[in-house]
Amino acid sequence: MRDVRQRTQMSGEKLTDPGEFEWLVDSRARIHRLLLDLYSRTLASTGFESAKKELALQLLVAIGFSLWRAAFLADGERTWPKMHLDQAKFLESLVRDNAIGYTQDRASRCWTFGYYLNNAYLRLLYLHGSLLPLTADHANRINAFLTDQFTPRDSEPNAKVAWEHAYEATRDAFLELSSS
Repeated sequence: MRDVRQRTQMSGEKLTDPGEFEWLVDSRARIHRLLLDLYSRTLASTGFESAKKELALQLLVAIGFSLWRAAFLADGERTWPKMHLDQAKFLESLVRDNAIGYTQDRASRCWTFGYYLNNAYLRLLYLHGSLLPLTADHANRINAFLTDQFTPRDSEPNAKVAWEHAYEATRDAFLELSSS
């Protein structure tokens, strides 16, 4: 009896190597843990302790959601032509079906990953500038990431490194909020 790999090779199909799932599983576990912590903090909140703290918590939940979704979409080809094509596919689906779900996000992941990641970074920038100052290292990474969005370059962004930076800033902001 042949194993699954041998049978798929014979049929021309390809299964993903389990090692390629390491980052995906690890990042989902980390963001899920942070979302649980945010949930616990939300339940423990007395409600509007201060408007700034409440808004900071709201922003951290939104950032956490964006990073959670992005973690599912970080794999695959990330070239500028592919991003452009996925953007068009996403818009086509949105216009045609008037709905977007995970299936459409996944099918256009080269573009949707960037959408969710940029959403997280923009909210981190607002959090830092208006509500909860981040460390200089985090602020510099956020500014560099957002500035790079407008800079033509020959190489594609490293999706996983960008996700890691946003996650670390979010986690540290949550810890800061929880200690204040």
